[in-house]
Amino acid sequence: MSVTVTLNLLGLRPFPVTEEVMTFDSGQVPVLTTLIDSVDRRNPGFRSAMVTEAGSLSRSFAVLVNGVNAVFSGGLDAPLSDGDVIYIIPAIAGG
Repeated sequence: MSVTVTLNLLGLRPFPVTEEVMTFDSGQVPVLTTLIDSVDRRNPGFRSAMVTEAGSLSRSFAVLVNGVNAVFSGGLDAPLSDGDVIYIIPAIAGG
């Protein structure tokens, strides 16, 4: 059995990924960091943009797993399940 998730990157430059369906084999327990590492292998620098030096999710992005902020569901260890949809959106500020 495998776990398939959909990743949507909205407004993230210079990373060319906009939407991608990713499948992880059942030998892995997919968590958010697994997904980030997978994208980083094809888009070097993605992990360093998403993860702080302290090892937590960057506050420069909102990472949503099925509409729930990943910070509140385990951060980088947020579990992923078959059919999950992950949105990564740059934080926007201004007035």
